[in-house]
Amino acid sequence: MKFIGVINVIPFFGGSFTTVFPWFVFVIALMTLLNVWSLLARLLNMERFQYIAQAQHEPGNEAHQEMRDAIAEGKRLIEQHVRAEQRLLEQQAHAAEQSREAQRRLEAQAVMLV
Repeated sequence: MKFIGVINVIPFFGGSFTTVFPWFVFVIALMTLLNVWSLLARLLNMERFQYIAQAQHEPGNEAHQEMRDAIAEGKRLIEQHVRAEQRLLEQQAHAAEQSREAQRRLEAQAVMLV
């Protein structure tokens, strides 16, 4: 109680909240530290939810290859997007140059007519 202070001034929390919540946070932190979540995922056949860090340490693991494939696919998509953006910028620059050239021709014709 000295560390947390008085919290029972808010009726929602009640008196047991100051005792239960710190233990709840401690248990969750301990489970994360001991990698219990991946163990539970493996026991329940939910390997899809295992941490990526674990897949990195097991090169023969199928999740490791899936992770590498996903990274390669992500890089490919980024490169594809960058190339498309570059093409679009080049097309816009070309269209702007053509517009300026057309404007110059119109101004030249107007000067010739005067």
